[in-house]
Amino acid sequence: MPLLKDAPAVDDLIARARASSTADPLYVVAIAAISNVASAILMAPDIIDKIVVVWLGGHALEWPHTAEGNLHRDVGGAQVLFHSGVLVVLLPCLGVVSHLLSSVPEIELHVEPHGEIGKFLAQRYKETSDDHVGWSKEIRDMAPVAWLLNPDWCESVVTHTPVLTDRVHGASTKRGIQCATSIGFIATQS
Repeated sequence: MPLLKDAPAVDDLIARARASSTADPLYVVAIAAISNVASAILMAPDIIDKIVVVWLGGHALEWPHTAEGNLHRDVGGAQVLFHSGVLVVLLPCLGVVSHLLSSVPEIELHVEPHGEIGKFLAQRYKETSDDHVGWSKEIRDMAPVAWLLNPDWCESVVTHTPVLTDRVHGASTKRGIQCATSIGFIATQS
């Protein structure tokens, strides 16, 4: 059983979810360990029908292993998420989001010109490598936002929710999960 986190982010999530409805749910984007979301679900199970969790976590369901940081940082939290009945859109890292790549010229064209935040993000992107010739890098954290902007950019299937043991292995349940199987979109200037 995961430990409940007493954190302002958990309280905020609960308050925002309770202000939402099943007809107009709160979309919760999670790009790290799922601890805060799982804590909110355990502390306030009444929010389950009022949220949709878009999580960047795990690997493609057919991937040979599950050694992925967001999942392994809180296996208990992932167990809560998958077993709670909350609507989940899973964006797996390896095998799916790992194909979301960008290059320095693309970042300079589509990100850097957009204010101080664009400059900052471009600088951080460029700092991840000293040699940019023919180089590209995954931009995983963008995937959940891409799905929110246009779900058609992420092919997906509705499949059974994985059952995770403490060793992060398992079968599947009868609960459904929407799982991305590929991702790709063409950036356009507005």
